[in-house]
Amino acid sequence: MTLEDENTSEPSSVEASEATAELSSMGVGLVAPNQTAAAATPVQPAPTPQHPEVAARPGAPVPPEGLWETDAFAAGPGANAPTPGAPPSRKPTSKGVVIGIVAAVAVLVGAGAFLFARGQAANAGRLAIHESAEKIVSADQELVDLDRYADLEYFSLALSDPSDADDTFSSATDSLDAAQKELGEAKSSEWALDGADKDAIAALQSSVDARRNMVETGRKVVDSLGGAYTASSSITSYYSDLSNFQTSVGDAISVVNAASDVASIDSARFSTDVEGAKQHASSLSADVSAAKAAVPSADFSKFQDVVDKSVALADLLSQLSGAISSGDTSSVNSIAQTFNSDKNDLIDAMGKTEELSDLADLLVTDEDKSLAADYQSARDAAVASLEPLSSYTGIDLSDLTKGSSLLD
Repeated sequence: MTLEDENTSEPSSVEASEATAELSSMGVGLVAPNQTAAAATPVQPAPTPQHPEVAARPGAPVPPEGLWETDAFAAGPGANAPTPGAPPSRKPTSKGVVIGIVAAVAVLVGAGAFLFARGQAANAGRLAIHESAEKIVSADQELVDLDRYADLEYFSLALSDPSDADDTFSSATDSLDAAQKELGEAKSSEWALDGADKDAIAALQSSVDARRNMVETGRKVVDSLGGAYTASSSITSYYSDLSNFQTSVGDAISVVNAASDVASIDSARFSTDVEGAKQHASSLSADVSAAKAAVPSADFSKFQDVVDKSVALADLLSQLSGAISSGDTSSVNSIAQTFNSDKNDLIDAMGKTEELSDLADLLVTDEDKSLAADYQSARDAAVASLEPLSSYTGIDLSDLTKGSSLLD
């Protein structure tokens, strides 16, 4: 075999034989695998410019082709030679490949984390939607009480106590504040919610706003109708006291009619009935005075006429009681005739007072009616705000959409 170097010309036959003789005399040679030493072919040296130190040593053995390129020789003396039979060393992995793999893994991990976070946010958002609806349900249970304050029917006015309205406003506002807080939580999760959820949030916000308007207009109604509530309550007391007055007067008349003459009249029982009539007549007067003070613009003249005639009739009964006690038959008969005439006048006056169904018109002003209409509009808007939620299927809101107190 002959080794060549691209930078060295081919050796002459004389140079080759001399090199062979020199190597043979030094006992250095290469033996092919599975061959005996006798069959080995001497290897001619091929010093190269890349390894001048080899060429500079006469008689130095020349390694096989490519041996200079091994890591052991390239590293210099003391370097570890490759282990015989070991697999060839692998080419180092490119940094770009490693970075790409890491980036891909990071993207996958990041995507997974995002999807997880989005799922968590969506669940939290829908839970907040449900909680907000529940708070609105609680608010409606309070707000429905405002109906009787804004209802301009007499009995509604008479049964309304403005002091109770403060509790209604406070409780309803607390519930609406809680609903708004839950809506804030839902809105913070909107990025993770779908279109239906976002529509539900918008509808709930409209519901809260409409109910706040109900509270605002309701307060105006209560403030404006405060006098009407008081007057209505006073007129209710008036009717109760008038009934009691009639009862006392009737009892007194029965005592007189039960006797055959003045001497046989039960004066003690008659006196008791007369005192009752006088007290009830006084109460009637107080009731009408309170109504006038509550609504100065209202015309209570017909009620006042009844009061005046009742007081006068009670006074006649008191005079009759004195005549009976003294046994003055002439005075008893004279007073009795006047009493009977005045009693009939009282009955006529009672028939001229307004019917209960007309009392609201007597007590409320045009401004009151306008404010009550504003409240009703706010209430209608609150009910209408629930309509978009009827088709929402993200979470069960039937307690609100079907069970709101405002829907009754």
